[in-house]
Order: sequence, then C-alpha cells, then structure tokens
Amino acid sequence: MNALARALFGLAGRLSGGGDLYRHDYDLRAETYELAETRPLTRRASEEFMEGLKVSPGSRCLDLGCGTAHSALLLARAAGPSGSVDACDISAGMLAVAKSRAASADCHVTFTRAGMTGFLESRPPASADLASALWSAEYCRPGPLLRLCARALTPGGRAAMLVSTAESLSELQRAVTPVLLRRPGFIRRFPPINFPPGPAAFRAAAERGGLAVERLKERELAHTFKDAASVVEWLRSSGPAAGLTAALKPERLDEFFDAVAREIERRSGLTVTFRYLEFVGRK
Repeated sequence: MNALARALFGLAGRLSGGGDLYRHDYDLRAETYELAETRPLTRRASEEFMEGLKVSPGSRCLDLGCGTAHSALLLARAAGPSGSVDACDISAGMLAVAKSRAASADCHVTFTRAGMTGFLESRPPASADLASALWSAEYCRPGPLLRLCARALTPGGRAAMLVSTAESLSELQRAVTPVLLRRPGFIRRFPPINFPPGPAAFRAAAERGGLAVERLKERELAHTFKDAASVVEWLRSSGPAAGLTAALKPERLDEFFDAVAREIERRSGLTVTFRYLEFVGRK
C-alpha cells in the first residue's frame, strides 16, 4: 500500500469509528488463531523476546491485548507464584480461549475484558513492574498507550512491546489494495489504522509519554505461502488479517477473496514479511 492510500484508508477508519471491526474478527478467529500458518513465526519471536526480558520472580505484570494468553502464560511462569499477571483483551472469544489455556497450564492469570487504554486507566498509578503488549499495541494510538503504561509503572518499571509497523505485510497490502481500489463496493467500513511508520516516531511517542528508551530495534519475519488458496485461508482465519473480513460486505466476501486469489496468482505467489519494532522502555 503506498503512503497516500494508507493515509486515506487510515483517515476513513478514524472517521468511521471502525475499531469494533477488530473485535468482531477476533471473536470469530479465536479458535483458529493459534493454528494460523504464520503463527509459529510470531509465537517464536514472542518467546525469544520474553526470555530476553528476564522477568524476575515476584514481578507484577500487565499483559495488554493478551489474545489467547500465550504471552500472559510466559509472564506467569517467569513471575512465579509470588508475582501476578493481569491481562486484558477486547475480544470475548479470545478471552474464552485464554482462560481455558491458563486453566490447563495451571497458571494464575487474571483476565479482564477491556480495551488496552481503558484497562490501563483503571489501574492504580505506579502499581506494575512490567507492562507488555505483544502484537497488539498497533491497535491503539501509540501516544496515549505509552503514556498510560508509564502511569501504571513503578519507578524503574518497564514497558515491553512487539509492534507491527505500517510496512508490515506490505506485500499483502500491494495485492489487496488494487482489488479494493478497483471495486470499492466490496467495502462496508474501514478499520482504524494506527501502525507506527517506524522507530523514530515510536521513540518520540515513548519519550513524550515518560519512558526512557532502552531498546528499539526493527525486526523482520518472512513467510512464503505455497499457493493462492493458502493465502485466502489465512486471510479468513488468522490474527494478522483481523479487521479485514468485518470491513467488507458479508454478501461480497467470496467475490472479494476470489479477486484476491486471482491477483496473487497473477503475481506468481506471495511471500509476506512481518516488519515490527522490538521496544523496551523504562520509567
């Protein structure tokens, strides 16, 4: 997606108030989220990132946009029985899966259905040692999210995030955007787009919010789909594509996905690249 198209789509998303589109799609995808073809890539990146944080036993942790609780369970194991993990997600479907996984893993995590900023606003000031948001911070405007993280953290506490940037999955954007521009009648509403353009803007938002940047690196993960059908299946069921299905007119979904498949076949396949920031900031 070029810069102009991204700006126009982002503006349309803000004007349409389409944030509930993400919740809708995540509710529908909760059971398939961990089965998505690209999920092993992002799961492994999360595990390596969490291991590098070296969370101390007894830590009081917040997990924002916890999804199916993968990161929350990593935190719970690291913090141990003397620590705590309070997690939130706006999707009831994802929380249902998260609670089931936590019970099976015999880890204690408190789950709250709430958006990330609303959840942070409800927390007492200076009450957490760590606030994490893995593959979820991009669903909020970075300024308010980082400022509220700083408010919730104790002095010396950390905010830790894996944040998709505006160029993440750009190969897919280039395949889907022409379809939508040729046939705007597919679109019902636009989801809001808050993905940061890159590290400089995110660093500035963190520092304005009261966080000293300890780590800010650009990372990439690439995956090649075997054919157009596997791409379409991924678009219909994966977390990274959430918001797309709900943004389209239900009666035209099959027509849209057929058009996307033809576009991908015309391009002789598709390799997608997750482009993201690895961020750690300290209060």
